[in-house]
Amino acid sequence: MLGMALILFPVGLVFMVSGASRLTGADLIGLGIVLSAAYMCLKGRWFGRVDYAAPAREFLAAAARRYRFWGTINLPAIIPLLVLGLGGALTIYHTAVRLHFSDRGTVLALGGYVLFFIALCVFALVVSLKDWRRETGGLLEKIRQRQQELDNG
Repeated sequence: MLGMALILFPVGLVFMVSGASRLTGADLIGLGIVLSAAYMCLKGRWFGRVDYAAPAREFLAAAARRYRFWGTINLPAIIPLLVLGLGGALTIYHTAVRLHFSDRGTVLALGGYVLFFIALCVFALVVSLKDWRRETGGLLEKIRQRQQELDNG
């Protein structure tokens, strides 16, 4: 995650600088990219903190929290996503105005963008869930089994 964040951070800065002089939405897209990079750094640090010396119950509880599909650590990811979506909407709006779309055309362009953005988010969520089930779902199930064994034994 840190490597990806190191790539995204300068890309976001370029977008922010290029969009700062005029209203295009690029500045918000850049801000969303920079916020995404910051989130990746924080999430990477959080996953890196594993106390292997903790008692078994605490270790398993922490592991179960870490490997949930959508935990509280993922909630801040919504902020960069919303900023990116707003930046994209502003870009579509300003492009439609610059191309002299009618009011109806501008609304249709924005509506199409919003539908595309929502569909993309839903698609990403479904693919992420499928990927999580394939890679991590079994591990989380085993962690929960061990927790039950400790509670019962």
